[in-house]
Amino acid sequence: MAFSAPCPRCGNPTQAGQPFCGICGTPVTAAPALATAPATPITSPAKKSPWIAIGVILLIVAVVIVIAFVALRPTGLTGFRVTATDCWSGVFASGTSSQTLDGCNSMDVPMNCSGVYSVYASKDASGPWTLTVQRVRNGQVLDASSTSTSNGIVTMAGLC
Repeated sequence: MAFSAPCPRCGNPTQAGQPFCGICGTPVTAAPALATAPATPITSPAKKSPWIAIGVILLIVAVVIVIAFVALRPTGLTGFRVTATDCWSGVFASGTSSQTLDGCNSMDVPMNCSGVYSVYASKDASGPWTLTVQRVRNGQVLDASSTSTSNGIVTMAGLC
């Protein structure tokens, strides 16, 4: 039994002179051979460099860090807390803002600081006393400065 070309559909060998493939039924009449294009080698798609993906991921991480830094950074100085060991009165100033203070013990000064602050305070009674200024942000004390005197006048200044 002589075989001719394989079936063009399923590739099964066909018998010479048989008009149809015995497996799939595709016509296999002896037709002139078709001209085929030269076979081109099948190649896998070009592999992309992993550096592009790494660069994109690093860029996304950097953007997230910048956004988190901007969103979570402290919003600035909330104000000051001025504490004295005696009743006193005075002026607290920072930049172009000032506030007159008058009281005993501790007073919160809800004033943003513009570089430098100053306090001028006095008390009527004689004797030693201490004035403390605390920088406060969101309820947390950042630092404090104190001055003691035996006369009735205290002046303080500091950087914000």
